[in-house]
Amino acid sequence: MRVEADKGFYKRLGNDILIEPYFGGGYRWWLRKINDGQTTAGTPVVGYTELWQTLYLRTGVRGEINRGNSIKPFGSLGLNIPVFTTNSVHLSQIDSTLPDVTLNPRGQLSFNAEAGIAKGRLQLLLFYEQMRYAKSAEVSRVFQPESKADIFGIRVGAEL
Repeated sequence: MRVEADKGFYKRLGNDILIEPYFGGGYRWWLRKINDGQTTAGTPVVGYTELWQTLYLRTGVRGEINRGNSIKPFGSLGLNIPVFTTNSVHLSQIDSTLPDVTLNPRGQLSFNAEAGIAKGRLQLLLFYEQMRYAKSAEVSRVFQPESKADIFGIRVGAEL
């Protein structure tokens, strides 16, 4: 789940091009399931689920080209600036002797971009988003190693 809010202002560059610098914030919540597996030596390893939450600031620029024809290209480039991140793991569900822990991996600047076309009320876009986290401090001999995510996708939408 992701909730974001931005404030920007449009600036016209010539007759056909609009840009919008923006600033805002967001909150993201997700579960990451680690599957059962085995070490390289063949020892079985039990999987678990992590609950991640992050609060972040956003900044960037959006733009569109509107030449009066029916297809309008648009795009954006931005940065997410993490403010606070938690990663909670209920290890006691795996083994009752293990503690439940909440870790605070340090978020790092992350890049995002999208590009698409709109026709009337319909739009199609491609997007890319990074999430980067440095190793957390240890809690009860547990730590979150450096973590990275690269998210690619296609979105189809309609204005109501």
